[in-house]
Amino acid sequence: MVVYNKTTTGGQKMKKKMTCMVCLLVIVVVLVSLGIYFKPRKAEELSEEEHLSILSKKIQYYYIDHKHDKRVDYTDFELYPLYDNNDEFKYVLVEFKPKGYTYVYITDEWLYNTKRFPISTFDYLTCMYSVSSWWGESWKAGKFDDNGELEYTSEDYFESPFSVKDVLDEKKYLITIKQEYSGSYLIPSIMQDGKYVNLYSDESYYVEDGKASSPQVTGHITFIGKPDFSMPRG
Repeated sequence: MVVYNKTTTGGQKMKKKMTCMVCLLVIVVVLVSLGIYFKPRKAEELSEEEHLSILSKKIQYYYIDHKHDKRVDYTDFELYPLYDNNDEFKYVLVEFKPKGYTYVYITDEWLYNTKRFPISTFDYLTCMYSVSSWWGESWKAGKFDDNGELEYTSEDYFESPFSVKDVLDEKKYLITIKQEYSGSYLIPSIMQDGKYVNLYSDESYYVEDGKASSPQVTGHITFIGKPDFSMPRG
């Protein structure tokens, strides 16, 4: 005759149930943690220091370690925060050594206008940082003559206007202005005596309703809202 111990059998069933519940709880906790860990954070949720830290790693990976620009052997770089018309941190100046520079626009607003759904973590990690040029920038200083014609007063510079004008230690801006008949432009500027100073021309100006107080010498700083034109993962 076989005798069943009801107490032991019930205890084993309870133990199995508890084990299953604990395993299920662990799985839920892990999944939630992974979701939190891999959930992309919006650009506005990151601090200035966090953005600069992320960009520093990306630029080191892509420009220094993997030599994206084969024409120039960049050996090092410095990052500088830049501010917009509303005094908000929106851009970063990348100054390369021995020479070269580019600008980075920090935004993920383009992702909300895309037709690609779902928006992937990869899209967030790339589109958040759009570069103005993969191959560095160049510019010329200039001014308008008495007839309103633009005259260039220098050869091409391959360091940023902030570096050439020796104002890297001052608060720096990329100011958006609308020029009549020619669209919008970004002007590297600093602030002096309550006005912006255009570093392309050294002329002072202010902005009202998106327009500069006088015609301004402009450059060709452009950002394109597509992953192909954004800082890659690294």
